[in-house]
Amino acid sequence: MLAIHGLSGADNVATLHGIGKATVIKVSKTGRFSLSKLGVDKADMKSVEAEARNFICAAYVRQQNRILL
Repeated sequence: MLAIHGLSGADNVATLHGIGKATVIKVSKTGRFSLSKLGVDKADMKSVEAEARNFICAAYVRQQNRILL
């Protein structure tokens, strides 16, 4: 849940343009995109980046599809 909070922005962290908490939570609830490696000290950085990138891309695709509908 902390990763979701961090990615969707807060008073003290930047946010991704056009991606709010509702979108991030909906992507998370699909169960298809994990952020389980984010914040794990011993996790391989390439896999952490890939996991975060896939999650963020899914959020933007979801947002773009909502705008097009």
